[in-house]
Amino acid sequence: MRTQKEIEEIYNAGKSAAQEYKMMREWIDWGFDEIPAWWTPEDYEVAKAGFISAEIPTIVNGWRWGNIPQRGFSFNYTDNQREMGVSVMEVYGGEATQDNLSALFLSRGRNKVEVIGWLNTVSKGSDGEPLLMWAEVIK
Repeated sequence: MRTQKEIEEIYNAGKSAAQEYKMMREWIDWGFDEIPAWWTPEDYEVAKAGFISAEIPTIVNGWRWGNIPQRGFSFNYTDNQREMGVSVMEVYGGEATQDNLSALFLSRGRNKVEVIGWLNTVSKGSDGEPLLMWAEVIK
């Protein structure tokens, strides 16, 4: 999981890039020498938050049905692509999924699992649910 300092540095890199580039795609395509090679897709999402002046991600607790996927992110099978984090049914003290039908479907045969991670402030899951980046199970 990233530290608060790392999140702030990545977010601020995105914020700085917004002053020079008109679109995030330009920064990724032409500012490649400014972007560390070790950034993960989640790092890009944090930078994007800074770039578009979204809220900086914060560490939150929440819950989901079932364990965190081994690959570290949820998968949208309808669109056949990864999501930008692990989907959760609810972030405590914050947002929750609005798709109660999907929540009912996902609850079948799965345990409620408490998780912690960085709240994705740019993207939601395919059913509108909150996404946590670098999520871990709370033991």
